[in-house]
Amino acid sequence: MQEVYGDCWDDSADVNFYDLSSTIHELGIPTFLRVSRYFAGMWQCAANTVSKPTVGFANDMGIFVSVIICTRNRAEELAQTLHALECNDCGDAHTIELIVVDNASADETAEVVKGFHSSRLNVRYIYEPRKGKCVCLNRALSEANGDIIVLTDDDVRPHQEWLPTVCAPIAQGTADAVAGAINLASHLRRDWMEDFHREFLASTEPLDPRGIETMTSANCAFSRQVLDKVPAFDPELGPGALGFCDDVLFSLQLISAGFRLIAVFDHPVIHHVEPSRLSRRSFVQRAEAEGHSRAYMAHHWEHQEIRFPFLRMCAAFVRLHVRRLVQGASWPHEEGIAEWEFLSVRRLAFRHQYLRERRRVRQYAKRGLVKLESSNS
Repeated sequence: MQEVYGDCWDDSADVNFYDLSSTIHELGIPTFLRVSRYFAGMWQCAANTVSKPTVGFANDMGIFVSVIICTRNRAEELAQTLHALECNDCGDAHTIELIVVDNASADETAEVVKGFHSSRLNVRYIYEPRKGKCVCLNRALSEANGDIIVLTDDDVRPHQEWLPTVCAPIAQGTADAVAGAINLASHLRRDWMEDFHREFLASTEPLDPRGIETMTSANCAFSRQVLDKVPAFDPELGPGALGFCDDVLFSLQLISAGFRLIAVFDHPVIHHVEPSRLSRRSFVQRAEAEGHSRAYMAHHWEHQEIRFPFLRMCAAFVRLHVRRLVQGASWPHEEGIAEWEFLSVRRLAFRHQYLRERRRVRQYAKRGLVKLESSNS
């Protein structure tokens, strides 16, 4: 967009000042000045629609930003993430607060955060003993002061201009929430990876930003006004609970509330996941957790009524194990998993968890924005 902005100014080099002098003479100075003010106003309106460079947006616009990181027993990774944030072009401690929520870590997390001194960020450490990422997120949201809330993870390395990039559309009023880009670290890339493997590792590289409908908490931002209608993440979802879909449900809720969500895939964060997440075992566990989380949403939020759920679960079990017997070790790599097996495991986990959830009172009105007070956990 900077090139487009520059081109607008380059076009002004074509003005013929001899024609300008003749115009002044023909119109007279008072009339010319009135016309000039009119067109100057039109030019200013047009200029305001052009996406200008966003560096230093926080100080220029007087907008306060809260960056939230939830962490548990990842002190070494967290230290590198904090260092990368210090190198970000993000204003100063008067406009940016960094909230690190420690979810009862048993390592040196507290020492890492308390020992991190920043000239750009107002760093706040919060200890949260209750288990679950969403519990930590909700605690941070209750204490955040920002006009814009930004979420990221303890294992990412943000681009130098990452923070202005994800905040600019909200600050400029063109969006209420932004899904940012996430790229997998180069040392974790494998030749066997397909698009679904990269998506499993939270990479947005296979995705078209024009079709994004959900945010990922490793890189997203939203206006504080969103919390007026969607006040919290569901603590029954996400890490420490069913495993996934916490950010998915929050995204769908804010869209249902009428907020505008867009994707901005410039200046991504680089995701440094643990290498163990490339193992087959990790993919199977992810498929199971995702199936469980989707079943929770299907029953409680979407109010799906699935006929013959037990028979469907039995059929999913048979299909998975028969195909495993027939195809055997069809995946030729030590890491990763075949897509058919991943989807089959997820389907079976969904069927199994749905049987559990359907016995419970629904936690939401259909596609509701907040949990029902009378619901039973």
